[in-house]
Amino acid sequence: MKTSSDRILGLPARLFPWVITLAVLAVLFLLWPYSHWSFSSRASVLSGLARTVWDDPEWFFCIFVPFLVGWLIWKKRAELAALPLEGRWHGLAIVGAGLVCYWIGYKVDTSYPGYAAAQLIAAGLIIHFGGWRWMRALAFPWLFLFFTWPMYPLEDRISFPLRMMMAKGSAVAINLIGIDVVREGTAIYSAADAAAGLKQGERFMLDVDAPCAGMRSLFSLVMITVIYAYISLRGFKQRVFLVLCAVPLAMLGNLARMILLAVGSVFLGVETAVGRNIDGHQEMSLYHEMAGYAVFGVALGGMFALGSLLERRAGGKRKAAPAPAADLPAAETQGLGLRALAVAGLVGLTLLLCGFIGGQPPLGAPGVARALPLRIGTVQGWEGEADQRETNMLAEDVRILRNHYLLASGTNVTISVVLSGAERRSLHRPEVCLPAQGWNVLDEMVVEAPGPDGTVQEMKMVRMLRDYAGPDGTHRRLRALNLFFYVGSEGVTTPDYYDHVTKSYLHALTRNVNHRWALVSFFMPFSEAPVGQGDPMAELTAMEELREFAGQAAAAIKQRED
Repeated sequence: MKTSSDRILGLPARLFPWVITLAVLAVLFLLWPYSHWSFSSRASVLSGLARTVWDDPEWFFCIFVPFLVGWLIWKKRAELAALPLEGRWHGLAIVGAGLVCYWIGYKVDTSYPGYAAAQLIAAGLIIHFGGWRWMRALAFPWLFLFFTWPMYPLEDRISFPLRMMMAKGSAVAINLIGIDVVREGTAIYSAADAAAGLKQGERFMLDVDAPCAGMRSLFSLVMITVIYAYISLRGFKQRVFLVLCAVPLAMLGNLARMILLAVGSVFLGVETAVGRNIDGHQEMSLYHEMAGYAVFGVALGGMFALGSLLERRAGGKRKAAPAPAADLPAAETQGLGLRALAVAGLVGLTLLLCGFIGGQPPLGAPGVARALPLRIGTVQGWEGEADQRETNMLAEDVRILRNHYLLASGTNVTISVVLSGAERRSLHRPEVCLPAQGWNVLDEMVVEAPGPDGTVQEMKMVRMLRDYAGPDGTHRRLRALNLFFYVGSEGVTTPDYYDHVTKSYLHALTRNVNHRWALVSFFMPFSEAPVGQGDPMAELTAMEELREFAGQAAAAIKQRED
């Protein structure tokens, strides 16, 4: 590699390592086809990310984060110009760790190891070429880069606890302003009013779903708060304090939204304040949409007020810009060339591994029978079929088997087997799909279902309810149970969605097995009565009856296809 005392390959020596850094990041994350995402062919990390979040308003802000990171680095250009290049070879080890993550993600065909790889490789290159002082100077832009990656698993895990917390807080606040309500799960019902002849829930019913819990605002508000704190405040403690306030401010904004919906329901009517429910789908009213802006109004207003207060208390003066660093000696310029060759060698080796021994393993055989049995023990069943709305939401190669069974108690149970296609992401969590169908999920637990041969199958049980207006205008409540588990290839089973995802990736890496998963679901509606008049013992009886039936059925369903 031809060098001079101040130039490498025609580039200024101080600029050369960062051109190499940008080139490496562009090849790995912008150009190289990485994973299938939800597409028919592989897409690079950044292009696949852009295509995915473009249609998802909750994570749309991710598209702008790399540009903000570039702007943050540009703002520090004077400080960076004064730093000497004191590269450390152990930064190459961090680059190597990032490339291992990169290959793992390519091998198992998922994007999240690619996200980790981007962070590790960026940090490793900074240390490898610039040294620890450069890493300290670029620590915030590097950390801010984390907002580029949509954390769907994190969203899914905190969604239900956050909904429960918001439902409890909203019920307390609405009661305090003089509107009597009763909470059950994530639903808030108007209290019964004997004087007015109104039953519980007859005036209004509000369900704290994911948007009302702040899921559509929490992540973007945290990002806005982080960059506002960094720009407007100079003290580390003040910045951390303001960022920590982002979550309670978002919850406070959503609390204001729920209060507005409750007040609007009382004085304007449910259809005007909330909207109409059509076949389980909530059509949002204009008032409801406008109330949603209260989330950002309260949260951003609180953020700016706290930021101004902290800024006034901190005071102080900005530091003067340091003088630019001197040109590099010839020996250090030569060292930069060697460092660049080492990085290029590691990257090239990684891409060769991706090309020759990477790639997704062939799709495994399903672990369920070709058809559901019409008779399970002494229980007779009959064939059913999937609803058109269900099939429209799934990939074309996803297959749904469905039968209905009448238990001895007279209760109907529907068994559905959703067999995934070539795309592992074709199965969804029932806990997410059920609220979209109008069900209010109360809680979930793992139970053991005994089989006829003495074996035990672990399943997850979800308790839920749905309220609706009966033909006579009374508000009625339907309660139901959903028991389910996942079956993969080679007899692998699990009751947990995240465990089935983990096993998919782990077995693809260690066993070269690409599971074709099936979701086996048992749905039982067991009680229908006017709100507040249900039998409290009916649920315990239904849970035991469904658990025993599901254990017998699971043994017949878990038969491998030849």
